[in-house]
Amino acid sequence: MKQEPSPADSFSLFVRAKEGRIVSRFGSRTAIGYQFMPGTGPDKPSEHRWDTETIHAIPAAEAIRYWIEYQRELGPDGGLVAATREEWLAQHAKKLAAKKKAVEEQLDALVKQIETKDGEA
Repeated sequence: MKQEPSPADSFSLFVRAKEGRIVSRFGSRTAIGYQFMPGTGPDKPSEHRWDTETIHAIPAAEAIRYWIEYQRELGPDGGLVAATREEWLAQHAKKLAAKKKAVEEQLDALVKQIETKDGEA
């Protein structure tokens, strides 16, 4: 029996951000687990947002190309923490379940709306 491919199969490195240290996805301009929100004036200053919970999956080609850089950031003075494929899969499944639930709720609301309109006609 052939096993279905896993969504994690194309990734070889799984990491989380550490708060306080900005680490870019090597080869790109995006940061891992960090977002800068520029302020819009004196009433709304700039914000720094850290996401240390989300596990980021790094594609195999990127992990190989930037192996030294990622290993440095995974070290004691680095800005990343290693995660496992299983942790990422669990987080991925949880996100998919939440999206599915949201879509089902939207669908239920639409069905009720249609049923209400049909009852009025």
